[in-house]
Amino acid sequence: MEIRKAKAEEYDQIYLLGYDVWGEGNPVQKYLDDCRSSKKYDSGEWFVLVSDSKIISALIVYDGYFGLDNKYYGFGSIATDLKSRKKGYAKKLIHTLCDRFKNEGVNGIYLYSDIDDEFYKKIGFSVVLSDGKSSCMLNSFNKANLVPMAIPTYF
Repeated sequence: MEIRKAKAEEYDQIYLLGYDVWGEGNPVQKYLDDCRSSKKYDSGEWFVLVSDSKIISALIVYDGYFGLDNKYYGFGSIATDLKSRKKGYAKKLIHTLCDRFKNEGVNGIYLYSDIDDEFYKKIGFSVVLSDGKSSCMLNSFNKANLVPMAIPTYF
């Protein structure tokens, strides 16, 4: 198993990991075209978990966008291959990247959860804002566990 930055030629594979959730009934080609032209996706850097040369799980990392404070990153579009879900792959990807960024001096990671918050709570995130549909969550690495004044916008 390997966790690394994604290659540009892998982006369509990455986008398709979330098609069943984010495709909104669109044909696959329209969904891929929308992903390819997404300013949001152009604003971040994709990371993947690969096993046996196959992308199993992916997420995008944002730095400096969506109102993220200095030294805070955002994780978005976390998705796992349909047949590989509920086997710990997304958890492994998130943990590995959190550890990496913590060691690089990042103060914390934000994400917006559109699923049950319990999954993210179990792996170190806390709810800092919720509107009933989604929750802004933070895994804070600083000792005081302080939340910056500005909560990032949805990403």
